Amino acid sequence: MSGAPTEPAADARAAARAAAWARHHRRRSRRAWRQRNIVFPLEAGLARAILAMGRRMPIDWVSGFGGFCGAVASRLIPRLVRDIEGRLAELGWPAEAARHGAREAVINFGRTLAEYAVVQRLWDAGRVRVDAPDAVEAAMRSGRPVVVVSGHFSNWEALLVTAAGIGLRIGVFYRPQKNPVIDGILKRIRRRFVTALMEKGQRGLRDAVTHLRDGGAVGILVDERSGGEVTMPSKSDEPGLPLRIAVRLARTNGAVLLPVRLAREGGARFVLTSAAPLALPATASVSDELAVARWIDRWLASQVAARPQDWAWIGRVDGLAARLSGRRR
Repeated sequence: MSGAPTEPAADARAAARAAAWARHHRRRSRRAWRQRNIVFPLEAGLARAILAMGRRMPIDWVSGFGGFCGAVASRLIPRLVRDIEGRLAELGWPAEAARHGAREAVINFGRTLAEYAVVQRLWDAGRVRVDAPDAVEAAMRSGRPVVVVSGHFSNWEALLVTAAGIGLRIGVFYRPQKNPVIDGILKRIRRRFVTALMEKGQRGLRDAVTHLRDGGAVGILVDERSGGEVTMPSKSDEPGLPLRIAVRLARTNGAVLLPVRLAREGGARFVLTSAAPLALPATASVSDELAVARWIDRWLASQVAARPQDWAWIGRVDGLAARLSGRRR
């Protein structure tokens, strides 16, 4: 016989739900306490120690140490390598090349983390070669502000150092880290070579507009993770939101769009390549903006396809990068 549940049964279910919620809340509270009092201080102490040692060491030693740690991680975490290997196989890489490329992806990530200790020295040490001087010079001689568009390739912080080195007063969007001490450390490092740090969101966009109108340049890494998906290269005909924002920002402020890519040539040496600078007139329509965004999305996708092992969001490296950088997946 069916009917409405009896009051005792309803009360029992409500009590079970309340107990489950209380357990969940206690687990979250314990996890937050461990993060705040154990994990965050350990992360900050380790970061400070590595940075302090790295500043006193030659650039190649620091990068090599990071590469060694990446190589060890590729051996100790076979699932990490297998996932990247599978992604490379999907792109048509032969089995042996995919296996090697997967290990290289983890090694590159290890190098990038270690190179935070020396990143501000890379340009002055002649570690970056500009392979598209005409495109860069055309953007700088245009008399307009510049919006630099790229992704998390090789060492993305070295890209900002390079932009400053070639004479751009570069400001960059950033996402605060979960660990406030790590967040402060990264801000201090970046302020050595960028002229403005703009937090993602409406306030950051207002700061970016002000920076462009003052004649500065704005750097946007358009492959941010959003809702569990990487927004570049797009899986559909609709470019990701960060890229569309970059195009709109350039158009409304009379800026030149400069798509660039920093590749690792070996060790702590890099090469900067660029597409031709793009400029949209103030009268450009939404469809014009979308066409430019699609073109840049395809260009960046071709850079991923050329050396996917240099891209931080390839395979399971993306989960590791998200956790270590404080991003939410």
